[in-house]
Order: sequence, then C-alpha cells, then structure tokens
Amino acid sequence: MENQKNDSNSTYLDVDVEDISDVLKVIERSFAIQFEKNELQKVRTFGQLCDIILVKLNFEGTYDCTTQQTFYKLRNEIMRITGKSRDNIKVNTKLSSIFPIANRSKHINELEQALGFKLHILKPRNFSIVIFISLLIISGSLFLISWQYGIIAISLSIFFYLLLLINPKEFRLTNLGELSEEIVMENYFKIKKNPSNGNHKEVIRLIEKIFLRDLATDLEHITSEVIIVEYASIRGSVSNVLISYSEHFKCLIFSIYIDRSN
Repeated sequence: MENQKNDSNSTYLDVDVEDISDVLKVIERSFAIQFEKNELQKVRTFGQLCDIILVKLNFEGTYDCTTQQTFYKLRNEIMRITGKSRDNIKVNTKLSSIFPIANRSKHINELEQALGFKLHILKPRNFSIVIFISLLIISGSLFLISWQYGIIAISLSIFFYLLLLINPKEFRLTNLGELSEEIVMENYFKIKKNPSNGNHKEVIRLIEKIFLRDLATDLEHITSEVIIVEYASIRGSVSNVLISYSEHFKCLIFSIYIDRSN
C-alpha cells in the first residue's frame, strides 16, 4: 500500500488519524515526554513535530550513538547470563543461536530484569498457531453435531491458546542488531547512559523509523517537509475531512485531503 501522496505543492502521508495518534503515544512513552493540550494543533509537517520533541527533550547535543551503546550493554548482559564469549556475540549474530530454545524463556526473563523493562520479542511458534486454528475449525464442525461437544472443543482451543501466550518460544526479530535498534525505539530514555544529553540527528532518525514501522508504509524515508497532518484547506476544495478526537492528547486532530482538480 502506498502511503505517500504528491500534489503540485506538497507531499503528505496518506494514513488514518488514529494511526498517527498511536505513533505519538509510542514516542511519548519512549522519550519520556508528554504532549500538552492543543500543543500539536499547528503541527503539519514531520519536521515541525521533530522540532517540538527536541525542545521537550531539552538536552545538550552530542554525537553519541545510543543504538551502539545499547548493543554493548546487551552484549555484556548476554555474556553474563549465558556465559558466551565476546567473539560469539556480534551485531549480526542470530538471537536463536544466542538463546537456545531449552533455556530461552529463562534467559530472556533474566535479560529483561537486568535492563529494567520488557522486551516482548518472543511469540508462539508458527506450527502452534496452525494447531490452534485447526482446533477452532474442528470446534466449529463439532457444533454441527452437538453444541456440548462444540463448547468443550472451543474451551480446549482457548486453553491451548493461553498456553501459547504464557510460554512463547519463537523470536519476532532476527539478530542482535535488530534487537538493539528496537530497544532504542521503544525505550530511548530508559536505555540512555546520560538522559541530560543526546544526539539530535539520532533522535530524528528514530522518530522517522517509528513512523515507518508503525504506519506500515512502503516508504524508505520521511523528509522534514512531508505533511503528516493537514489542518486547513489552502486554495482548492476539501474533498474529505477526517476529524478524530484523541482523549489521550485532549485536542482535535484534523486530516484533510486537498482536491486541487478545481
């Protein structure tokens, strides 16, 4: 799906207002900031949003790379937890080889305790999901024979699904580099060595990656001029106006698509 539109004067993201609100919540949580009432009403472009976030962070600019620092921290904790040597823990090392399945859940829990937050990097195995779907299909078929058997089968299916959620085994991510990057996107403030300073360019890059990831766009980059939200029509008729009230931000967010055909 193409999520960027162009007209003669501007380029803007073609996404739902609710999706933009969800992205802003991720940014708030990761960077430990809070958008105040009406603060975003005049924001139109990606660059304007980044400027507001940088002002809120209010830290001294540095050239540090938080993702690199996160990798080093992960490597040290993994060495301590698993006993693996430094040479066997690199950016492109697969998580499945670092954490063998026998002790995977245990070691991930220890790593989360050391970091101070949840990673959410495990998921049920694919074949387990296939089994669950098969059980649901069987349950539906049993309902045609006897509703009692159908209820029993559905109950067993739900119980099996809960077991999958309680003890997931498969990784969502591939290697340690991907994990380092996701940790920084989700927990930037918590993972930093010194919260009073930071790399402004890195922050903007992370915000861009959060947008690209969570909006499921095919775009490779979002420039500062890209319009993420339209607030008013400028010359031309408004073909569609989407108004969404976000209780989280206590302000109105308008997404307007401009039809310049007239």
